[in-house]
Amino acid sequence: MPAYHSSLTAPRSLGNMALLPLNTKFKGMAPPGDGSTDIIEEAIYYFKANIFFKNYEIKGDADRVLIYLTLYITECLKKLQRVH
Repeated sequence: MPAYHSSLTAPRSLGNMALLPLNTKFKGMAPPGDGSTDIIEEAIYYFKANIFFKNYEIKGDADRVLIYLTLYITECLKKLQRVH
């Protein structure tokens, strides 16, 4: 069973990282989202499935962002585990 890859396409990238739209009302470098699934929602949705894979083939810049977000979610969960 292969790992889940990002379904988003990046019109622009910066340093091999995709600048993907975010659904937010705050200004920043990321383009504004159109209300559809953004990279944050995708990372949370695929987190449980992708965390079990040792190898992950990067098919695009959006996959690289998905990997970094998965690692960030892992670190957040580790810190929350120590808090309780």
